[in-house]
Amino acid sequence: MLFDARMRLKGQGEIIQYTITILLGVIVMVGVSLIIFNLYDRSIRADIEKSLNQVAGQTVDRILKLYEVGKNSKIEPTGNASVLIATDDLRLPDTVSNKNYEIVVIIANPLWANILNVTINNQSVINIINSPSAKVIARSVNDPIISVERDIPNIEATVQGRGDPTNSKLSYYRYRLNGTIYDKIVFGDGTILIDISKIK
Repeated sequence: MLFDARMRLKGQGEIIQYTITILLGVIVMVGVSLIIFNLYDRSIRADIEKSLNQVAGQTVDRILKLYEVGKNSKIEPTGNASVLIATDDLRLPDTVSNKNYEIVVIIANPLWANILNVTINNQSVINIINSPSAKVIARSVNDPIISVERDIPNIEATVQGRGDPTNSKLSYYRYRLNGTIYDKIVFGDGTILIDISKIK
């Protein structure tokens, strides 16, 4: 009887030992898997962000080159109409790191201005520093969602639009509105030109 009890205790001890060993092995494997997944996820995100930065930089460069061409043009619209001065096709990559993406060009507005309060000789002076004239935002459209922004330096033409690799055309328009001539660069297929003259 005593021998049977010892055998049972020894058998139970071995089962407990095997169970603890298996449990520790599973915990170590889960931990290693999580570390590998996090490293992989960071690597993918960094690769996508790098590619989006290149696309955004390319877009800004091409907008500035088109602006130089359009700015030097002497063509003027007749009446309250618009005239197409120049176009450019960006030829963007189909995907970035095997992810679909889009590009949005947002025009600057008074809400983006930086306001600084400065006091000189006990008098309050307000300085308004305007932001760049536009921003280019390149972002992935499926997981992981990553977005990068690039400023377009101050240019006299307004810039707006949305596009992707299949719709990456830049168009430089000049139009007359109430006797004033405006220049606008449209990214993508923009058919309506909109200007905000006042925000209340």
